[in-house]
Amino acid sequence: DKTMHDFPSGDGQVERSARLGDLLVTWQAIDDAQLHEALAKQRHQRRPLGRILIDEGWLQEEVIAEAVAFQAGYEMRVISEDDVLTARGRLSTDLCLRLRILPVQGADDGHMMLATAVPLDPQALAEIVAACGVTPKVCIVRDSQITAGLDLLCERDAADGRRVSRLLNDALPRLGDILVERGDISPEALRLALADYSPQRDGLIGAYLAARDVVFNQAIEDALAEQRRRIERLRENQKISPLQPVAGKAI
Repeated sequence: DKTMHDFPSGDGQVERSARLGDLLVTWQAIDDAQLHEALAKQRHQRRPLGRILIDEGWLQEEVIAEAVAFQAGYEMRVISEDDVLTARGRLSTDLCLRLRILPVQGADDGHMMLATAVPLDPQALAEIVAACGVTPKVCIVRDSQITAGLDLLCERDAADGRRVSRLLNDALPRLGDILVERGDISPEALRLALADYSPQRDGLIGAYLAARDVVFNQAIEDALAEQRRRIERLRENQKISPLQPVAGKAI
């Protein structure tokens, strides 16, 4: 039975995560202990609740997307390469990358259809309306499809000789977050340690922390191993949900 609770309203990330978590427990997709552990980790990290549940191996992307769509009252879709390419140019690639959104083909009444993995907050929606002049219809897709679609836009922009923004994938596990999660460093100590960190000057973040005796070398090695494991799991999840290619062409 997938009956939704009467959840309290609110726009805060913590409250949204708790409501999504309650829905997943109601669906028996996760149990209370898993939800409490995931919410505790989220308080010390910058990752969405769904990403934590996926990284822990407790849920697949399909379930997260279904729950987000159900909770927000949006349609859930599986988008294709053609959906992305047909609507390409309706919003700038820079804006799409920053907000992790994709204009897609599909609104029958002429409205722009916008694909996202998470509901848009009012500020993001206002920015989109200002950029395109219309209020879009929203659909929910798997986060891996957003990543694949953004990669496709960057690929086509590069082929057209346009400047390509660096894709900052929020789904990628950060070493600092893993160190905090494992209890190797506190969030405040990590923030202070990285206050003057520069990748160009200081190199790899793990070596930087170890050289300053902020974290033991073994803790860095263990966290790096965990990071590699999560990246591999992310790749496997993305294989489950690629964009459907046009005319058999793989992305």
